[in-house]
Amino acid sequence: MENQFDNLNIPPMITDDVPPGFAPQTNFLQDEYHQWDIDYILSQFTKNIKVELETQTERDLKFLLASLTSKFIKKMKIQSEKISRIAKLNMALQERAKALCAETQLYKDIARHAELTNMSLRRDFDRILAKVSQHNRPMPNEAAEQDAESCYGSTDFGNNDQGVDQDVTTRIPEICNRMCKKCGERESSVLLLPCRHLCLCGVCGSSVQANCPVCDTGMTATVHVCLT
Repeated sequence: MENQFDNLNIPPMITDDVPPGFAPQTNFLQDEYHQWDIDYILSQFTKNIKVELETQTERDLKFLLASLTSKFIKKMKIQSEKISRIAKLNMALQERAKALCAETQLYKDIARHAELTNMSLRRDFDRILAKVSQHNRPMPNEAAEQDAESCYGSTDFGNNDQGVDQDVTTRIPEICNRMCKKCGERESSVLLLPCRHLCLCGVCGSSVQANCPVCDTGMTATVHVCLT
């Protein structure tokens, strides 16, 4: 501030002597001149202060604006990175959701197919059981003859023996057909799929068997049938 006062151009003061008759007027002029000097000094000082304040204010505003801009850019960069991470996570979640939906649909299809296969096997199993039970059921005439023989007995021993021999001869092929086609020692109790041949016993059906011994069809599954 002192330098600003030093830089001011102050006009020189008048020090010439004046006649005594002009002393009041001269003093008035000197006072006016001094007042003008003071006003000029104050005006220059005010102008310099104003310029300096404007310069300082502009400098402070630029600094503040630069600081705020830098902070804003940093925050925007952080927010942009967060948005990018969230977008990637959202995309990954969407892909995972699509995969889960596809997997769920696949499991539904597998369950539906298994249910249909189970129903088909159940129908085949019931049909086989019905055929087996019908096959093992005695005919009405045979049952009546057996009842009559058991009630009244038989006087013709030769004919009776001949009937027994004929019955045994008739049932031998049937019994042979129901024997295991692999070992021939035990009764068949394993149903092969998909050919549906009842041709293996429990022991042979439990072993590794690639093809059906009757039709040579590749096996996909086996079902153990209880015939007792």
